[in-house]
Amino acid sequence: MRRLCSLSSNDNLRVGVIGLGQMGGRMADNLRKRGHKLVVCDPVAANVDKQVQQGATAAANAREVAEQCDTIITMLPPTNAVESVYLGKDGVHEALRSEHLLLDSSTIDPIFTKKLSAELHERGATFVDAPVSGGVAGAQNGTLTFMVGGEPEEFKRVKPLLSAMGKNLVYCGGSSTGQVAKLCNNLAAAIQLTSIAEATNLGVALGIDLKVLAEYGVVADTVCVYWIVTVCCFVAVFRVMNSSTSQCWSSTTYVAISTTNVILVILT
Repeated sequence: MRRLCSLSSNDNLRVGVIGLGQMGGRMADNLRKRGHKLVVCDPVAANVDKQVQQGATAAANAREVAEQCDTIITMLPPTNAVESVYLGKDGVHEALRSEHLLLDSSTIDPIFTKKLSAELHERGATFVDAPVSGGVAGAQNGTLTFMVGGEPEEFKRVKPLLSAMGKNLVYCGGSSTGQVAKLCNNLAAAIQLTSIAEATNLGVALGIDLKVLAEYGVVADTVCVYWIVTVCCFVAVFRVMNSSTSQCWSSTTYVAISTTNVILVILT
């Protein structure tokens, strides 16, 4: 029978963190500040070394993390990396047990997430998808927004742990709905960024100073997001929006969903 007891905010857990990049590393820092003992894994040795210097234990692979921890958080880039960590060679599945509480904060295909959740639940573990918004600053400051997909009792169980890394915990519904919410968030952000960049570029081309557009809210007032304008002003100056983001990164790479299952129209 799967254990569904809530984690007390005062519990000092042994938490596995797999993926220690710009986001995962900072999330791990906040877990450690709350008193949790960490077992960490990342393909980049420098990322692991940084955590070990702060008291974490290094693991060679995801299986070793699962052997040492009942609670595991993954923060990985693409869907195939998540699949490898959970289901591949030396993956979590090789040491899976009913006590495991697994949280995936990666931004990946919600259809795969649903399949992964079903497989892990079938084997008795608890799996919750909990992608984030808030960027590196949010991860650094512990103010991330978590969009959580899972059963209501599972959400209740993970809230204390997520509260160590974020400020806003949004329950989205059943398995994979956290990923769907993040997908929609990324699409909306991509549309905002693109439209404001176009407006900013027009203003600059017609002789308006960038500071007028950014600092005095000529464009910002239309969406009330100062930082978006600031970023887009920088992008407009260096003309790198498409080249550096592979044709709008947040609407392609990070709208991680198969078009064979959902009809999605993105104007480019």
